Amino acid sequence: MGQSKGGLPPDSVVQKRKPDTGGFERLIRQYHDPAPGAMVRIALGAVLPPFSVSPELMRATAALAGRYDVSPAYSSGPRLATKRAYCLNRFGKRPLDLLEDVGWLNANTWLAHGIWFNRGEVTRLGRAGVGIAHCPTSNMRLGSGSAPVLALRRAGCPVGWAWMAALPMIVLTCWPKPARPYCCTA
Repeated sequence: MGQSKGGLPPDSVVQKRKPDTGGFERLIRQYHDPAPGAMVRIALGAVLPPFSVSPELMRATAALAGRYDVSPAYSSGPRLATKRAYCLNRFGKRPLDLLEDVGWLNANTWLAHGIWFNRGEVTRLGRAGVGIAHCPTSNMRLGSGSAPVLALRRAGCPVGWAWMAALPMIVLTCWPKPARPYCCTA
């Protein structure tokens, strides 16, 4: 979803055709191992939704994930208040409501950051079993705050530690980053 449609990326780097999940389906069939503790598990992700990914593609991703019982979503959850404002202005709803509308509010979904959820949303996240990857280092660098880890855990959300990697992606783990004294709550 490019700038001309309200997204962040320039239109020149956005696919012009309809979303096609066939490549994802091939990778899932070929590589995904659904066994608990498996070393290769496929998760379908969307970087910075809804800034760069259309609700149509998010729905298609959720449907594909449902067919193969894989995680439908890794997403950067509300880390900055600007995402909340963008969703309200563009879609007339808060980010969590958008995630629910596109089928991502379930136990196979995990979100990075998870800062800007209100109490009612924390309850909904817990009821749905959505996992949160808390990224304290990134959040503090941006001055965006801290995830309400205890409230999320009490609500029923699995919460783990994560950190921003050198590449623009999140490295998720239940183990602390070397030389970082994090406690794990996964």
